Amino acid sequence: MGLNLKNKNLKTYVDSFGLMLTKNKPYEKTGDDGKGDCIGRTALALYTYGYNSKLLNGILKCYDDNYKGWRHPEYIGDYDKDNLSRDHVFYTIFILKYLGQDDKLKEFSKHIKWRISKKYTYSTDLLSWVKYICTGKKVYLYLYYLQVIPILFVSGIYNKFIRWLFGFKELPQNVFKHGNFFKLSKVKKFFAKTLFPTYSIFQATLQYELLPDSLLKRVLNKVLSLLITEHNYVMKLILGINVSKYRNYIESYRPSLGFRWTCNLDDTNDRDMTIIEYEDNCIDYDLLNKLYYEKYRTYKKA
Repeated sequence: MGLNLKNKNLKTYVDSFGLMLTKNKPYEKTGDDGKGDCIGRTALALYTYGYNSKLLNGILKCYDDNYKGWRHPEYIGDYDKDNLSRDHVFYTIFILKYLGQDDKLKEFSKHIKWRISKKYTYSTDLLSWVKYICTGKKVYLYLYYLQVIPILFVSGIYNKFIRWLFGFKELPQNVFKHGNFFKLSKVKKFFAKTLFPTYSIFQATLQYELLPDSLLKRVLNKVLSLLITEHNYVMKLILGINVSKYRNYIESYRPSLGFRWTCNLDDTNDRDMTIIEYEDNCIDYDLLNKLYYEKYRTYKKA
Protein backbone atom coordinates (compact mmCIF):
# COMPACT_ATOMS: atom_id res chain seq x y z
CA MET A 1 0.00 0.00 0.00
CA GLY A 2 1.09 3.60 -0.55
CA LEU A 3 0.87 5.74 -3.68
CA ASN A 4 -1.71 4.66 -6.25
CA LEU A 5 -2.01 6.66 -9.48
CA LYS A 6 -4.65 4.52 -11.19
CA ASN A 7 -7.51 3.67 -8.85
CA LYS A 8 -10.17 6.39 -9.16
CA ASN A 9 -12.38 4.75 -6.50
CA LEU A 10 -10.09 5.66 -3.61
CA LYS A 11 -11.06 8.45 -1.21
CA THR A 12 -7.95 10.31 -2.42
CA TYR A 13 -7.19 9.68 -6.07
CA VAL A 14 -5.13 11.09 -8.95
CA ASP A 15 -7.03 12.76 -11.79
CA SER A 16 -6.14 12.84 -15.49
CA PHE A 17 -3.92 15.92 -14.96
CA GLY A 18 -1.83 14.15 -12.30
CA LEU A 19 -3.34 16.00 -9.33
CA MET A 20 -4.52 14.54 -6.04
CA LEU A 21 -8.26 14.98 -5.48
CA THR A 22 -10.54 13.78 -2.68
CA LYS A 23 -14.03 12.35 -3.02
CA ASN A 24 -16.62 14.87 -1.90
CA LYS A 25 -18.22 14.08 1.44
CA PRO A 26 -22.04 13.86 1.43
CA TYR A 27 -22.41 17.31 3.04
CA GLU A 28 -20.04 19.06 0.62
CA LYS A 29 -21.90 20.92 -2.10
CA THR A 30 -19.09 22.05 -4.42
CA GLY A 31 -18.91 18.76 -6.28
CA ASP A 32 -15.35 19.49 -7.37
CA ASP A 33 -13.60 16.75 -5.36
CA GLY A 34 -11.26 19.28 -3.75
CA LYS A 35 -9.78 20.77 -6.93
CA GLY A 36 -9.35 24.07 -5.10
CA ASP A 37 -6.74 22.54 -2.77
CA CYS A 38 -5.15 20.03 -5.15
CA ILE A 39 -1.75 21.76 -5.44
CA GLY A 40 -1.05 21.51 -1.72
CA ARG A 41 -2.42 17.96 -1.52
CA THR A 42 -0.29 16.84 -4.47
CA ALA A 43 2.82 18.51 -3.04
CA LEU A 44 2.27 16.67 0.25
CA ALA A 45 1.93 13.42 -1.69
CA LEU A 46 5.30 14.08 -3.34
CA TYR A 47 6.80 14.95 0.06
CA THR A 48 5.44 11.68 1.43
CA TYR A 49 6.06 9.24 -1.42
CA GLY A 50 8.99 10.87 -3.20
CA TYR A 51 9.54 12.03 -6.77
CA ASN A 52 6.86 11.12 -9.27
CA SER A 53 6.86 12.78 -12.69
CA LYS A 54 3.07 12.56 -13.14
CA LEU A 55 2.35 14.31 -9.84
CA LEU A 56 5.06 16.95 -10.32
CA ASN A 57 3.86 17.71 -13.84
CA GLY A 58 0.32 17.93 -12.48
CA ILE A 59 1.37 20.80 -10.21
CA LEU A 60 3.24 22.54 -13.03
CA LYS A 61 0.14 22.30 -15.25
CA CYS A 62 -1.57 24.65 -12.79
CA TYR A 63 0.66 27.47 -14.05
CA ASP A 64 0.20 29.13 -17.44
CA ASP A 65 2.94 30.23 -19.85
CA ASN A 66 3.55 33.37 -17.77
CA TYR A 67 3.83 31.34 -14.56
CA LYS A 68 0.56 32.70 -13.27
CA GLY A 69 -0.99 30.06 -11.05
CA TRP A 70 -4.49 28.62 -10.94
CA ARG A 71 -5.98 26.16 -8.48
CA HIS A 72 -6.49 23.52 -11.19
CA PRO A 73 -5.59 23.33 -14.91
CA GLU A 74 -9.29 23.37 -15.83
CA TYR A 75 -9.54 26.85 -14.33
CA ILE A 76 -6.76 28.48 -16.38
CA GLY A 77 -8.09 31.61 -18.05
CA ASP A 78 -11.34 31.66 -16.06
CA TYR A 79 -10.97 34.96 -14.21
CA ASP A 80 -13.95 34.18 -12.00
CA LYS A 81 -11.63 31.53 -10.53
CA ASP A 82 -8.55 33.73 -10.37
CA ASN A 83 -8.09 33.11 -6.64
CA LEU A 84 -4.89 31.15 -6.14
CA SER A 85 -3.72 31.73 -2.56
CA ARG A 86 -0.33 32.00 -0.88
CA ASP A 87 -0.65 28.43 0.42
CA HIS A 88 -0.50 26.91 -3.05
CA VAL A 89 2.42 29.05 -4.19
CA PHE A 90 4.24 28.02 -1.03
CA TYR A 91 3.59 24.31 -1.63
CA THR A 92 4.73 24.64 -5.26
CA ILE A 93 8.04 26.28 -4.35
CA PHE A 94 8.54 23.96 -1.37
CA ILE A 95 8.18 20.76 -3.36
CA LEU A 96 10.29 21.99 -6.27
CA LYS A 97 13.12 22.73 -3.85
CA TYR A 98 12.58 19.53 -1.85
CA LEU A 99 12.83 17.48 -5.06
CA GLY A 100 15.88 19.38 -6.30
CA GLN A 101 14.15 21.00 -9.29
CA ASP A 102 16.51 23.99 -9.37
CA ASP A 103 16.03 24.75 -13.07
CA LYS A 104 12.28 25.11 -12.57
CA LEU A 105 12.86 27.29 -9.51
CA LYS A 106 15.02 29.62 -11.60
CA GLU A 107 12.17 30.00 -14.07
CA PHE A 108 9.74 30.76 -11.26
CA SER A 109 12.13 33.35 -9.83
CA LYS A 110 11.88 35.35 -13.07
CA HIS A 111 8.11 35.67 -12.71
CA ILE A 112 7.58 36.45 -9.02
CA LYS A 113 5.06 39.25 -8.59
CA TRP A 114 3.58 40.78 -5.44
CA ARG A 115 0.05 39.95 -6.60
CA ILE A 116 -0.50 36.20 -6.83
CA SER A 117 -4.07 36.36 -8.13
CA LYS A 118 -6.99 38.72 -8.36
CA LYS A 119 -7.81 37.87 -4.74
CA TYR A 120 -4.45 37.34 -3.03
CA THR A 121 -0.98 38.86 -2.67
CA TYR A 122 2.17 37.58 -0.98
CA SER A 123 2.84 38.27 2.66
CA THR A 124 6.25 39.90 3.08
CA ASP A 125 7.67 36.99 5.10
CA LEU A 126 6.57 34.38 2.53
CA LEU A 127 7.89 36.52 -0.32
CA SER A 128 11.27 36.71 1.42
CA TRP A 129 11.33 32.91 1.87
CA VAL A 130 10.30 32.27 -1.75
CA LYS A 131 12.95 34.64 -3.08
CA TYR A 132 15.61 32.99 -0.93
CA ILE A 133 14.62 29.48 -2.04
CA CYS A 134 14.51 30.53 -5.71
CA THR A 135 17.70 32.62 -5.80
CA GLY A 136 19.79 31.53 -2.82
CA LYS A 137 20.52 35.16 -1.93
CA LYS A 138 21.22 35.48 1.80
CA VAL A 139 19.66 38.93 2.05
CA TYR A 140 16.23 37.34 1.56
CA LEU A 141 17.00 34.69 4.18
CA TYR A 142 17.83 37.33 6.79
CA LEU A 143 14.74 39.33 5.85
CA TYR A 144 12.70 36.17 6.37
CA TYR A 145 14.16 35.52 9.83
CA LEU A 146 13.73 39.18 10.79
CA GLN A 147 10.00 38.88 10.18
CA VAL A 148 9.04 35.31 10.98
CA ILE A 149 10.82 34.81 14.31
CA PRO A 150 9.07 37.73 16.10
CA ILE A 151 5.70 36.86 14.50
CA LEU A 152 5.86 33.22 15.54
CA PHE A 153 7.25 34.00 19.01
CA VAL A 154 4.40 36.37 19.85
CA SER A 155 1.90 33.96 18.31
CA GLY A 156 3.33 31.08 20.35
CA ILE A 157 2.94 32.97 23.63
CA TYR A 158 -0.58 34.03 22.67
CA ASN A 159 -1.63 30.51 21.66
CA LYS A 160 -0.31 29.02 24.88
CA PHE A 161 -2.12 31.64 26.97
CA ILE A 162 -5.47 31.17 25.20
CA ARG A 163 -5.19 27.39 25.36
CA TRP A 164 -4.41 27.56 29.08
CA LEU A 165 -7.17 30.11 29.76
CA PHE A 166 -9.93 28.12 28.05
CA GLY A 167 -8.61 24.61 28.61
CA PHE A 168 -8.02 23.83 24.93
CA LYS A 169 -5.92 20.72 25.49
CA GLU A 170 -5.01 18.49 22.56
CA LEU A 171 -5.96 14.84 22.92
CA PRO A 172 -4.65 11.63 21.36
CA GLN A 173 -6.60 10.43 18.35
CA ASN A 174 -8.24 7.56 20.23
CA VAL A 175 -9.71 9.98 22.82
CA PHE A 176 -10.62 12.97 20.64
CA LYS A 177 -14.32 13.42 19.79
CA HIS A 178 -15.29 15.48 16.76
CA GLY A 179 -17.91 18.18 17.14
CA ASN A 180 -17.05 19.75 20.49
CA PHE A 181 -16.19 23.02 18.74
CA PHE A 182 -19.83 23.51 17.81
CA LYS A 183 -20.85 23.15 21.47
CA LEU A 184 -18.51 25.91 22.69
CA SER A 185 -19.84 29.18 24.06
CA LYS A 186 -19.68 32.23 21.80
CA VAL A 187 -16.75 33.58 23.82
CA LYS A 188 -14.74 30.37 23.50
CA LYS A 189 -15.51 30.10 19.79
CA PHE A 190 -14.36 33.67 19.28
CA PHE A 191 -11.01 33.12 20.99
CA ALA A 192 -10.55 29.71 19.35
CA LYS A 193 -10.71 31.46 15.99
CA THR A 194 -8.07 34.01 17.06
CA LEU A 195 -5.40 31.34 17.55
CA PHE A 196 -2.52 31.34 15.10
CA PRO A 197 -3.70 28.63 12.66
CA THR A 198 -2.15 25.19 12.70
CA TYR A 199 -1.97 25.00 8.91
CA SER A 200 0.28 28.09 8.98
CA ILE A 201 2.45 26.51 11.68
CA PHE A 202 2.72 23.39 9.52
CA GLN A 203 3.83 25.45 6.52
CA ALA A 204 6.36 27.32 8.67
CA THR A 205 7.72 23.95 9.78
CA LEU A 206 8.19 22.89 6.17
CA GLN A 207 9.84 26.25 5.41
CA TYR A 208 12.20 25.58 8.31
CA GLU A 209 13.14 22.18 6.89
CA LEU A 210 14.66 23.68 3.74
CA LEU A 211 16.79 26.33 5.44
CA PRO A 212 20.56 25.94 5.96
CA ASP A 213 21.75 25.21 9.49
CA SER A 214 22.60 28.33 11.47
CA LEU A 215 22.05 29.97 14.84
CA LEU A 216 18.94 31.70 13.47
CA LYS A 217 17.53 28.39 12.26
CA ARG A 218 18.02 26.94 15.76
CA VAL A 219 16.20 29.95 17.21
CA LEU A 220 13.37 29.36 14.74
CA ASN A 221 13.25 25.74 15.87
CA LYS A 222 12.68 26.82 19.48
CA VAL A 223 10.04 29.35 18.46
CA LEU A 224 8.16 26.80 16.36
CA SER A 225 8.27 24.39 19.28
CA LEU A 226 6.19 26.89 21.28
CA LEU A 227 3.41 26.62 18.73
CA ILE A 228 3.22 22.86 18.20
CA THR A 229 0.53 21.08 20.20
CA GLU A 230 1.30 17.92 22.11
CA HIS A 231 0.13 15.24 19.68
CA ASN A 232 1.25 16.70 16.36
CA TYR A 233 3.90 14.05 15.87
CA VAL A 234 4.67 14.98 12.25
CA MET A 235 5.70 18.55 13.07
CA LYS A 236 7.69 17.31 16.06
CA LEU A 237 9.53 14.80 13.90
CA ILE A 238 10.38 17.46 11.29
CA LEU A 239 11.82 19.69 14.03
CA GLY A 240 13.79 16.82 15.53
CA ILE A 241 11.78 16.70 18.77
CA ASN A 242 11.92 13.34 20.54
CA VAL A 243 8.55 11.57 20.24
CA SER A 244 9.53 8.24 21.79
CA LYS A 245 7.17 8.74 24.74
CA TYR A 246 4.28 8.90 22.23
CA ARG A 247 5.24 5.61 20.61
CA ASN A 248 2.01 3.81 21.56
CA TYR A 249 -0.14 6.66 20.22
CA ILE A 250 1.90 6.84 17.02
CA GLU A 251 1.76 3.12 16.39
CA SER A 252 -2.01 3.06 16.95
CA TYR A 253 -2.67 6.11 14.73
CA ARG A 254 -5.30 5.57 12.02
CA PRO A 255 -5.91 7.55 8.80
CA SER A 256 -8.41 10.43 8.90
CA LEU A 257 -10.74 12.00 6.36
CA GLY A 258 -9.04 15.36 6.87
CA PHE A 259 -5.29 15.96 6.76
CA ARG A 260 -4.67 15.59 10.47
CA TRP A 261 -1.33 17.44 10.76
CA THR A 262 -2.71 20.87 9.78
CA CYS A 263 -5.24 20.94 12.61
CA ASN A 264 -5.42 20.13 16.32
CA LEU A 265 -7.36 17.36 18.00
CA ASP A 266 -9.00 19.59 20.57
CA ASP A 267 -12.12 21.71 21.02
CA THR A 268 -10.83 24.35 18.56
CA ASN A 269 -11.12 21.89 15.65
CA ASP A 270 -14.13 22.35 13.37
CA ARG A 271 -12.95 19.93 10.66
CA ASP A 272 -14.17 16.40 9.99
CA MET A 273 -11.46 14.09 11.34
CA THR A 274 -13.43 10.86 11.05
CA ILE A 275 -11.15 7.81 11.25
CA ILE A 276 -11.19 5.67 8.11
CA GLU A 277 -9.82 2.29 7.06
CA TYR A 278 -6.35 2.39 5.57
CA GLU A 279 -6.09 2.34 1.78
CA ASP A 280 -3.67 3.70 -0.80
CA ASN A 281 -3.05 7.47 -0.84
CA CYS A 282 -3.72 7.98 2.89
CA ILE A 283 -1.22 10.82 2.98
CA ASP A 284 -1.63 11.74 6.67
CA TYR A 285 -0.90 8.16 7.76
CA ASP A 286 1.89 7.50 5.25
CA LEU A 287 3.67 10.78 6.04
CA LEU A 288 3.77 9.92 9.74
CA ASN A 289 5.02 6.45 8.84
CA LYS A 290 7.76 7.88 6.61
CA LEU A 291 9.05 10.36 9.20
CA TYR A 292 8.77 7.87 12.04
CA TYR A 293 10.79 5.33 10.06
CA GLU A 294 13.46 7.91 9.19
CA LYS A 295 13.84 8.71 12.88
CA TYR A 296 13.45 5.30 14.52
CA ARG A 297 13.99 2.85 11.63
CA THR A 298 10.76 1.02 12.28
CA TYR A 299 7.55 1.03 10.26
CA LYS A 300 4.07 1.29 11.65
CA LYS A 301 1.76 -1.41 10.32
CA ALA A 302 -1.34 -0.41 8.35
